[in-house]
Amino acid sequence: MSARLQISVKKLLSEGCAELPVAVRAELLTLESCYADGERVCCQSPDEVALWAVLRGLMSEYEASTYLNWKAFESFVARALEEAGFATLKNVRVKTKYRTVEFDVVGHDGRRVVVVECKRWKRSGAYLSVAEEHAWKVRAASEWLSRFGKVALPVVVVLKGRAVAEGALVVPIKLFKGFLEELDVAFAEAGIELSKSR
Repeated sequence: MSARLQISVKKLLSEGCAELPVAVRAELLTLESCYADGERVCCQSPDEVALWAVLRGLMSEYEASTYLNWKAFESFVARALEEAGFATLKNVRVKTKYRTVEFDVVGHDGRRVVVVECKRWKRSGAYLSVAEEHAWKVRAASEWLSRFGKVALPVVVVLKGRAVAEGALVVPIKLFKGFLEELDVAFAEAGIELSKSR
């Protein structure tokens, strides 16, 4: 990773447009908010670019955190689930017998349901209580979630940290796509048995 590329990405984030190498330019143009302006790339969504820079190792999570909001996480998570073959719902509200609960992203493929809470905090100490609360919400909404698949796995996607399990699985955003590739293992480790079909 060159210092020149890092400077160009930071310019793109701060000014909205920057000249970038052809390969990087092509990759950025796949993002929804970016477009070509001659030799430059312009992006209307700095949070989408910042997340892209973190995932490519061009920017630290701490540097990117000032540009990121929950929508960038939500869009990335939904897109990753869709690429893995899941249908997705975003910003879901479910009335349970206890209270109304909200989920950022629900992904389902008829057999498995992944219910995601997106958190962009810099500090990791609060994740465990969020994971426990998220697991409770998924259990409370289990009847509603059962229409999409036999079982639901609660997941909290965070900006930085390591994967941990505490009620819900906590997965750093850099590891989320790899996590989806091993999803059946995650269900098994959570003690959730998957049937062959619904």
